[in-house]
Parts: sequence; structure tokens; C-alpha cells
Amino acid sequence: MQMLAVLINPVLPVFAILALGFYLGRCKKLSDEQAKSINWVATAVFLPILVLGLVSNAPIEQFSLAPLCAYLSAEAVLITLAFWLGRKLGLEKQEAVLMSVGCVFVNNVFLVLPISQFLFGSENTTAIIAIVTLDTILLFTGTLFALELTRPERPSLGRVISIVARLPLIIAIAVGLLLNLLQIQLPDAIATFISFNGKAAAPLALLALGVVLSQISLHPDKIVWLFTGLKLIVLPLFVWLTLAFFAPQTQDSSLYMLSSAGPITTAVFSFGMLYGIHTQRIAQLLVLTTLFSLISLAALA
Repeated sequence: MQMLAVLINPVLPVFAILALGFYLGRCKKLSDEQAKSINWVATAVFLPILVLGLVSNAPIEQFSLAPLCAYLSAEAVLITLAFWLGRKLGLEKQEAVLMSVGCVFVNNVFLVLPISQFLFGSENTTAIIAIVTLDTILLFTGTLFALELTRPERPSLGRVISIVARLPLIIAIAVGLLLNLLQIQLPDAIATFISFNGKAAAPLALLALGVVLSQISLHPDKIVWLFTGLKLIVLPLFVWLTLAFFAPQTQDSSLYMLSSAGPITTAVFSFGMLYGIHTQRIAQLLVLTTLFSLISLAALA
């Protein structure tokens, strides 16, 4: 009964805008190119505004180190395991990198955060904000470094640094951390601008994601099914185990579990396109984890 109640509200209402995008894509009301433009606006403009507000106002002094380290440890173990399995099953190095990162890089900002805010209140989502901050820094930069090192051509450290330094999301996190650590209060007008416009990020991104998903041909092979299971079953299991062993007293365990249950982020798909990697399996992993996370999110909320 609890799972059904959570599924009805807030999981389904948050997913509804994604379903609308899927419908508009299937009906040819929104094209793939239009969806990419909407997604660019959401991720390059509104997402940095949202994250800047979250990070600058986050109670960093309340970040609990033990459960956060436990969560990151679960991610590290699963990435290693998934990469090994991917290579054993015949994936090329760069595709194996992306598929393994997809097992842990969760769509926290656009899906898990809104759901957790509805369930627990905006003031009680510190753990999700901490995960978003660290995952963005570590997984964004780590994935770019891994892809650069596995290129057939000569790796370029300067190329990675240039890409990372120009990412609006990384800039927003850096500025937000600086404001937070220096305890600089933004003027009311700027704070209102951030609060008002940041709310547009998730609906726009989910609408665009729905259109993109509507264009993907779904014929998953055993590798896609395996990695879907690694993301939606094994990651929550690893997070539960690491929390039980290293942070059994944490009060935010439900938030860490909720984060682990989310679908993969579209950034993984974007990395594939940036590096010219075969993205068919990654796209299907995106579809399946998004679809089945309806159940996993409701179950672990």
C-alpha cells in the first residue's frame, strides 16, 4: 500500500511530463532536433541556475561524511565490476566505460531530487544535494578522463581540462561552493531569480528526454538487460550493504537508497555522442532504467 501511494504521488506526477514528451515525440509534434534544443536550454541555462542555488544554500556543515563515503564506495565497486563484465562480454573499452558509468550515474537532479522534495521536504534533502555535487564533479570529470585515456588517438589532458572548465554545471558548482564557504548572502533579487528560474530545469529536461526516448528503437540484448539489472538492483543492494556496515546510524539512509534507485542520467548518452561511441546499447539502457525506475523509486521511497 505504501509503495502504491508513493507511486501515485509523487513518482507518477514527476514522470508525467516525461510521458508527455514521449507522446509529443511519437505524434511528431516535437522533433528530435527541437528536443535537443530544449534539452540544451535546460542543461546549459536552467540546470546551472538550479544547482547554483542548491549548492550555495546547502548546509555543508551538516553533510554526513560516513554515509556519503559509503555511497561513493558502492559506486566505485560497481563501476569496477561493470567495466570488467563489459570487457568480458566483448564491449570495446570506451563503450564499456560508458555502460559501467551508467550503472551509477543517476538522474538525481531532474527525477530523484523533485521526488525527494515532495516526500521529505526541500529542507531535508541535504544528502541528495551532496550526492549531486560529488557525482557531478567526480563522475563528470572521471568519465571524461577515462574516455580520453581510452581513445585510439593520443590522449590529451588539455582537451579534458578545457571541456570540464567550460561546463556550465561545473562552473555553477564552483561558484556555489565559493559563496557557501565564504558565507556570502546573495541579494534578494538574485536569490529570487535563482529560485524562480531554477524550477524550470527539471520539467524542460524531462520533456526533452521523453521526446528522445520516443525515437529509440528498443531491442535490448543480454548485455543491456545485465546492465539494467546492475543499475536498478545491484546498485541499491551495494548502497544498502555499505550503509549497513559503515554508516548504520545515518538518518538519511532513505535518501541514499532513493538516489540509488533512479535511472541513468542523459549525460552518459551525451558523452557517447561527443566521443563518437556506439550509443545503441547506452540509449536502450537509458530507456529501460527510466521505465523500471518507476517501480524501484516507489519501492525504496
